[in-house]
Amino acid sequence: MRSSSSPSSAMARPLSSNSTSMTSKEYLFGYIKQHFDQETENCRERDRNPAPDVQVNPGDAIQLQDQLRRLKRRCAKLERKLEEKEADKEQQQLDFPLLMHETMRSLRSLENNQSDRAASASPLSHSVISSMAHEKIDVDARIHEYEQQIAELYEENQQEKLNNEMLNECLREQKHAKAKLMKACKHVKQELQAVKDSGLSQMLVDMEARCDALEKEKARITEALLAERSLRAGQELQQQTTAKQLEELILESTKWEEAQRELQRLQTENDFLREQLAFRHEGRVHGVENSSCGAQETYENLLIQVYEETSIVDINLLDEDDPFHKVLPGDDTLVAHSCGEFAMQLSGSVLEATRFDRAPSKILHHFKKRLDMNQFTLVAVTAVLVALYHNYFAPQPAVWVAPSQLKLTYFAGPGRAELSRLILSAGNVAFEDQRLDRDAFLAIKPTLPLGQVPVLEVDGTTYSQSMAIARYAAKLTGLYPQDPLECLRVDMVSESLVDVKTLISEIAYRTPDEAAKTEKTKKLLEESVPKTYKLLEEFIQKGPFFLGDKMTYGDLQLYDLTKNGLGNFAGFSLSKYPKLTTLVSKVESNPNVAAYLVKHQQ
Repeated sequence: MRSSSSPSSAMARPLSSNSTSMTSKEYLFGYIKQHFDQETENCRERDRNPAPDVQVNPGDAIQLQDQLRRLKRRCAKLERKLEEKEADKEQQQLDFPLLMHETMRSLRSLENNQSDRAASASPLSHSVISSMAHEKIDVDARIHEYEQQIAELYEENQQEKLNNEMLNECLREQKHAKAKLMKACKHVKQELQAVKDSGLSQMLVDMEARCDALEKEKARITEALLAERSLRAGQELQQQTTAKQLEELILESTKWEEAQRELQRLQTENDFLREQLAFRHEGRVHGVENSSCGAQETYENLLIQVYEETSIVDINLLDEDDPFHKVLPGDDTLVAHSCGEFAMQLSGSVLEATRFDRAPSKILHHFKKRLDMNQFTLVAVTAVLVALYHNYFAPQPAVWVAPSQLKLTYFAGPGRAELSRLILSAGNVAFEDQRLDRDAFLAIKPTLPLGQVPVLEVDGTTYSQSMAIARYAAKLTGLYPQDPLECLRVDMVSESLVDVKTLISEIAYRTPDEAAKTEKTKKLLEESVPKTYKLLEEFIQKGPFFLGDKMTYGDLQLYDLTKNGLGNFAGFSLSKYPKLTTLVSKVESNPNVAAYLVKHQQ
């Protein structure tokens, strides 16, 4: 470098005179100082104006790559500058001892010259001595200046060391930022590749479309629910009105029955009184001639005739004075009194019977008038009675009431819990459908019976085994038959489908070898499935389902196996079995099943 060559050439020249020597030294130190001042100012300027930090945006891969390239170029530039600084530092460390050595040599040479002059010279004149003194003063001043310059050079050297350390720290930070940026770029690339591989973009679009469809379906169901609630409120009001009318009819019927019983009692009492009156009259008529018994008989006949012909007794006849005391003589008073007593008792009984007889007649007439005026009431009463018979007196099928809490736990996919989900949804039974990921399953696995899913929690008690859960759900929803022979038929269908599903699980989860998997798949589609589905095709005879027009859990199990099991194999087709095709279509078009499929469509 020029800074190193110039001092050497300057020091190599002989010091012919003091003025020439001092000029060369001043030039050397001035050049060195100027060089260090410039470098120090440049370093300080770079420290005062550092490069802006790189902003990392993980969402933009292209911008990250551009920033990475700029950072690499800056790191390379800083490394080159650092190498230059280190080279300059080494050169300065080499030049500093050389400069000191030249300076000391010049000083020694100057002292030797002065001593030689002092030893060899004759007595000097005053002017020579004065010039030598001035020269010595100048030399001392220059030496002092050299010392100051050396001290400044030392300070500048220390400052340069600090600047170099700061540059090293900045370089380390830049390398650390570069490593972070490289890591972020790698992570972003992995995420972008994962998004491309998994098709999440299309999945998000599909999910938005499905959410819109579900919102529309929700609005439609809400409107239907409001209409159903309004209709139900009207039906409940009509039912309350009909119930009140029925209670009134029952109350009137009870009054009618009580009146009939009272009338029968009074009729019996009147018959007894008649017999007693006739018996006493017959015993006294032979012992007393021209007595008051004739009047008594006349009075009795009058009351009986009035009662039998008109069913009305004149109450004024009972309020008049006893006619027997006015007509009969003294000896016949006792007999007349006896006859009058019996006549009065008979008259009172007849009057009371007449009153009770007229009350039921009025009730019956009023009831008949009401029925004639409102024929709709009669029809409504008949309908209520028929409904009461069918709901409370006719034989009812065994339907279990769903518990207050049902929680079905399984993974997010269909798998072994899909049949139970379909059964509960088809029967419109409310349940909590808990769907787990792998981490959630591992967290609850120690608490599960047998450490596996699916499990069903019924009012706080947990049960396992997928087919046991499915049959329980079928009994809750009425999709399990009551007749033993029908149970045998549906269970046979279910177990046949379980055998096919076991073969599918064997191929999918327990056969890692591709050649063995291909061989087992071929055997499944060419032997096992045709044999089972042909048998099930023959089972369908008098309707679209296995039990005719009645859907059972066996029909839902066939739908689940066809759609979620065999439907994943490319070589499977249900077109060879037209009855089973119709069955699957009927199950899929069931309103409750269709609503579940729309909600959980994959």
